[in-house]
Amino acid sequence: MSTGAIAVCGPTFLDVVMAGMPHAPVLGEEMWVESSALTAGGAANQAVAVARLGHPVELITRLGNDRAGQIVRSVLEENKVGTAYATPVECQSVTVALAWDADRAMVTHGSDEGGVLPERFTPSVLIANLRAIDKNVEVVKQWRARGTKVIGDVGWDSTGAWRTSDLLPLEHCDYFVPNETEILHYARCFD
Repeated sequence: MSTGAIAVCGPTFLDVVMAGMPHAPVLGEEMWVESSALTAGGAANQAVAVARLGHPVELITRLGNDRAGQIVRSVLEENKVGTAYATPVECQSVTVALAWDADRAMVTHGSDEGGVLPERFTPSVLIANLRAIDKNVEVVKQWRARGTKVIGDVGWDSTGAWRTSDLLPLEHCDYFVPNETEILHYARCFD
């Protein structure tokens, strides 16, 4: 039986966002931008969105015990995102996002590992990347048998391989929500 809560599982980052850049950065030069933000990113984006829609949500991820992790925890707490199933780690992963020309570039330090799904918790919906689903497949199967709907997504493939074998965990998903760039890469629609 489901708890009614929505679970989000995947890597979480402290996002440092620089927006309104007039052009790409140039080595050796300082650039002033229109705006900046410091917030929780990665799987936390989805968890915060769910919470803002008024649904109870648990973020199953890794949260740092360092200052960056404290900032992420603060953002999650302010947005009423549960972290009861988060795994504490020494250092929070951090992404710097640079936005210009209607797009962005990102530089990340840390880990892209998500959390460990707890057997004792059965959400109504699980939102997770396919890697997290694959690493937690036995729990995902148990949850689905108890009625949990699974929404899977993928992340950027920094290797550039875009292996279709990475999509095998889709068999454990009810819905798949890649972004346009990701699906075009998997469909081999880029030169």
